[in-house]
Amino acid sequence: MAGSMLPAKAIVHYTDIDPDSSYVQNGEIFNLDLNNDSIIDFEFSLNILGTTTNIYNNIRVNAFNNNGVEAYYSSAFQINVLDTLSYGEAINDSQNFVTGGPHFAAVYFQAMSLVKGDLLGQTGYVGLRLEIGGKDHFGWLRLSIAAQGETMTFHDHAWESRPDIPIPAGYIPVFADTVSNLLAVDAGDQGNSTDLQVSFDKAADESTVSEYRAYVVKSPDAAAFNIDSTFGLPSTSYTVIPKTGQNIVTAMDTQSRDIDGFLLVGGQPYHVFIMAVADGVQANTSSLSGPSNEVTLTIDSSPATAVQAADADDWGNGQDLEITFTKALDEAKITEYRALIVRTTDTAGFDLTTANSVAPGNYVGIAKTGQDINIRAGALSRDISGVKVTHGISYTIYIMSVADGIFATDNVLSLPSLPVTLQTLAPKITDIEVNDVSDHGNGLDLDIAFDKADNEDKVDSYRIYVLKAADAPGFSVNIADTIPPDRYKEIPADGNDIFTTLDPDAVDIDGDPVREHVPYVVFAVTRADPVNATLHTLSVPSDEITLEKNIFAGSELVRKHLTTPEFWINQGVLYGPPDGDLQLSVYRLNGQLHYRQASLRLPFDLRQIRPEQGLCIVEVRSGNGASYHFLSHSFH
Repeated sequence: MAGSMLPAKAIVHYTDIDPDSSYVQNGEIFNLDLNNDSIIDFEFSLNILGTTTNIYNNIRVNAFNNNGVEAYYSSAFQINVLDTLSYGEAINDSQNFVTGGPHFAAVYFQAMSLVKGDLLGQTGYVGLRLEIGGKDHFGWLRLSIAAQGETMTFHDHAWESRPDIPIPAGYIPVFADTVSNLLAVDAGDQGNSTDLQVSFDKAADESTVSEYRAYVVKSPDAAAFNIDSTFGLPSTSYTVIPKTGQNIVTAMDTQSRDIDGFLLVGGQPYHVFIMAVADGVQANTSSLSGPSNEVTLTIDSSPATAVQAADADDWGNGQDLEITFTKALDEAKITEYRALIVRTTDTAGFDLTTANSVAPGNYVGIAKTGQDINIRAGALSRDISGVKVTHGISYTIYIMSVADGIFATDNVLSLPSLPVTLQTLAPKITDIEVNDVSDHGNGLDLDIAFDKADNEDKVDSYRIYVLKAADAPGFSVNIADTIPPDRYKEIPADGNDIFTTLDPDAVDIDGDPVREHVPYVVFAVTRADPVNATLHTLSVPSDEITLEKNIFAGSELVRKHLTTPEFWINQGVLYGPPDGDLQLSVYRLNGQLHYRQASLRLPFDLRQIRPEQGLCIVEVRSGNGASYHFLSHSFH
């Protein structure tokens, strides 16, 4: 239908009665609810009162609730008769409308030759006035009446939802094509209306459209918003979007407002509706889309970047966890940072929603300083599940920037750090002493001594490995872990310093027997206690040692491994500096202590201690920790 009958912004509601509703029996009533509000506005009743020889039919009309029908008064018959309108004839407040009733659409009285009503034997339009909230709305009804008034048939009707706006009789709205796939998103962080981006597929036939209008409605009001709601809204309450021939993706401008006239703000849920405004030629009635998805404008706080985590100590708790990150670009949006310590196995489901729900005490609060951050998590720090941070577990760190509520409304989560597993090293042995103490030609000749480890609560045991000197440079704790148990000696950590001689069948790490004339180096691995430490550690290497036959001549002891001439033996008498810190020990070759004297004063006659016949080991320890060994068959 051409659009010349009404302005293109007309809001006309049309109802096609399909199938047509016909009435042929006396007393039948057609009730008309013109605006579909479940209230009867008008009543048409068919009255067949005569006989076959004296026909008397009439159709009565009642207008309820101060509604009106367009009629004229017949003074001859003293009744109101409905005025019949032609198609396109205007219905407005200049017409004569009557309320109440009954009024007559038609009267046919054969005996009195009384025939009244332009609709007898015709199809035509009747003008209607509907009062809503004290204001007048105009409409029309199309009906047919038989020539003698014996039947009435109703076809369709329409009404104008804007008050006091005329409607042409027979006007049927032709809607502009509507848009589809409407989507509203929060696409920015400017803190104004430009953050709202609207996209939709253009109308299928844009020739019916002159422009689009975006209406932004607060979510609680969206369910009641419809085409009628747009009536009377000022131009500041919607945003005009020109048609381009393409699907639309556009941001609102800085002055875009909701339908209540307020600038768009963060934290308020909205729905968006798009009106396709009728062009007035191809379409005479604008169409309104359904609501978009709900969208709430938010302003994200500024994220931390370059988040890193490192194992920086050996306390076995959160003190070991070092967290560093680059501060947010705009710290004005932030009240604080929160370090969220997440078990790496739980990161798949971790997001901002989860981060926001983490209970106090299960994150590390970090004050902003204006500088990049480098902290330790702390001994009492916990992961997001409330479990204290400890060694042996892989963690991933996220930093949440907490919004200040003024310049930003939403917290924001950083990208994750790389996983980090806290490891606690068993303490390292830093000095191993080795000596050739016998002439068995096997492990009994090799004496090994070192001080117990500091913090021995982190130590389960010590393992002693003998290596050919050529193999020492590449030896590591990982290689040590691959050595079979029969190729090292293990000593429990019992709080004592270690002083041990190898067994006679001792072998090196290659499985070869320990023997003379082979240069060796000795390592000790400190084995981690399973509760207090996680990683074993390798000691520094001992000095190189080669087991050899000791040299002696008669009853004279010959010094071995001495680099200074501080001590010597002549005729069974030990000479050297008269140092009261000296200690003398004499061992039988089976390792049994035969004689010991502390605070030794020299010279000292070794013959007085009467050792057994055969080789003995004489050890002199000086106050500076140096140790000297001598061998002899006898002191006699």
